[in-house]
Amino acid sequence: YFLTTTAYFTKCVEVIMLRTIEGHYVVSFIHENILCRFGIVHDIISNNMTHLKNEKM
Repeated sequence: YFLTTTAYFTKCVEVIMLRTIEGHYVVSFIHENILCRFGIVHDIISNNMTHLKNEKM
């Protein structure tokens, strides 16, 4: 699996490869690569998969 994020303003793309899609991997990726570098995000647009619908998100 590839987890891809794009910052709409800067068009900066971040991609990681995952063996499995699990919520804690997604949360860790967003924290380390998005929040720590760019600050708090206003919107997260997704395809509403279950790994993005958990308490940590």
